Amino acid sequence: MKYLYQSFISLLLLLLTLPVAAYEQQSINITVNGKQRNMICFTPNELPEKSPLMIVTHGMNQDPEYQIR
Repeated sequence: MKYLYQSFISLLLLLLTLPVAAYEQQSINITVNGKQRNMICFTPNELPEKSPLMIVTHGMNQDPEYQIR
């Protein structure tokens, strides 16, 4: 749990230091167990080779727009 918290804080700090214009935002719809789901993907304009994949999920009763803010 501590590692998850530290990872979240690191990601948050990273996102706060980079301008939003440095990312491409894409909305993707997928079907999971018969339910339609939506995800928003942010891809940096300049991405070094072998960059790690970071996945951030929002909590219950929240939506992607809440998580972006």
